[in-house]
Amino acid sequence: MSTRGEFETLAQKREQVTAQIAAARQKLIVLTKRHDERQVKVSEKESVRGAKPSSEPAQVAAQGKGEKASEKSSAQVAKPPSKPARLAAQIKHDA
Repeated sequence: MSTRGEFETLAQKREQVTAQIAAARQKLIVLTKRHDERQVKVSEKESVRGAKPSSEPAQVAAQGKGEKASEKSSAQVAKPPSKPARLAAQIKHDA
């Protein structure tokens, strides 16, 4: 096969791979969005239902931490983005 033929074959393969990457990115974005929407729904259901009861009484759990159960902080710590969200952000950044 000639060099020109090899070049054309590689160019076609590159185009195919580029199209596959674009399709995968779109699918990742859709799946990430769907996942995030479901996470929000789960969080809303949990907040309406209330926190799950602990396996040990609140005062017993608090004693080990040196604070009363009534003094416990109700602040929530933000979770880091999920792996699909990080990948989507990375793909957007790289594009």
